Amino acid sequence: MTAESPATGPQPTAGRDLTIATFIGVVASICGALLAEAFGHGTPTTRLVGAAVAAAVAALFSVTGPYLHLRAAAGVLVTVLALAITYSGAKVAEAVAKPSTEIFAGPGSSGAADPPTTPPTTGAPSATPTGDGTCGGGVCILVQPATLHCTPTACDFPVTVSDPGGRRALRVTRLELVGPDAADFRYDAGCTGDEVPAGKPCRIEVAFTGTTAGRATLVIHQNLKGPASRVALIGEPGPSPSTDSGPDALPDLTISGTPQCSVIRNGSLTGADNLTIFLAVRNAGPGPVDRLVPFRLTSDTGLAGSGNTAAPAAGDSVTGMQVDLSPGDYHRSHRFTITADPRNEIPEQYETNNSRRVTVSLQSRPRSEAAQPCWLS
Repeated sequence: MTAESPATGPQPTAGRDLTIATFIGVVASICGALLAEAFGHGTPTTRLVGAAVAAAVAALFSVTGPYLHLRAAAGVLVTVLALAITYSGAKVAEAVAKPSTEIFAGPGSSGAADPPTTPPTTGAPSATPTGDGTCGGGVCILVQPATLHCTPTACDFPVTVSDPGGRRALRVTRLELVGPDAADFRYDAGCTGDEVPAGKPCRIEVAFTGTTAGRATLVIHQNLKGPASRVALIGEPGPSPSTDSGPDALPDLTISGTPQCSVIRNGSLTGADNLTIFLAVRNAGPGPVDRLVPFRLTSDTGLAGSGNTAAPAAGDSVTGMQVDLSPGDYHRSHRFTITADPRNEIPEQYETNNSRRVTVSLQSRPRSEAAQPCWLS
């Protein structure tokens, strides 16, 4: 018999096995690196365990032997799981070491527990100030002005208390004066006792009797679930009309009243929308004003306007003070400073009480004309 010569060419089966073995080696390297990364953010112990697991998995898949196809499939599966552990944000190793931390941290989270929040302070609940007043426990109150200037002749205007629309009725229970010069101020019993109907403000008349400058606070106790309302009182001394009403007596210009505000679409001569703030310019001094009084209004958002008006000593007349608006002025608040005789052209008893601040909260642009929320500020 003749001996068969051995095959000299490459065997197909051996070539496939070599390819699979090479593939398994690559998969094992990737899997080992991913497992090391997955365990590499924990404690030293978990990092050591991760290194051992990665080395064992790499050796299992890369050592030659039977079941190459099965080990190749297993290697791909473990690699996918390692990818998921590494990049899904789940820090399993840290969760084992620190059970209190969140396993699935949100975007921007470090995985650590949130710092403890400061517990709320105990005591009387505080009322919530809003643009339309202050509310607490379903009761709302709006007190105007926040600061009242007075002379022995008169205060700028009375304090008004109104209910801007709470779920429960507003009731003023008591009034008091506090402060170093409280004895130099007086008030009447307006607003106390009865409920204040929504939309029907009541008035508290205040007077100053001091001969030197003084300050006090009018405290308005009410049934809100929160602190009492307060009005700062500033008293300025001056001669009374009975002792200084001669030809050389001077006027005293003030801006008084509760503001009312409205917007007229295309109401300006330029065609722009027009905001009007209604307030009274008064002469609270003994001397007359024999000319029109200039006024100016400017806001913290750049709106401005000016005009002239009469300044009667009393009466119900008010002055409409206007500014033009642009579309970008809506849906925002504007704090106006309104000043009578802004250049001090008219000699007065007092030159420090000519200004008032009014905040206007402009709503949507009206189709024709609409009232706008506004208040002394």
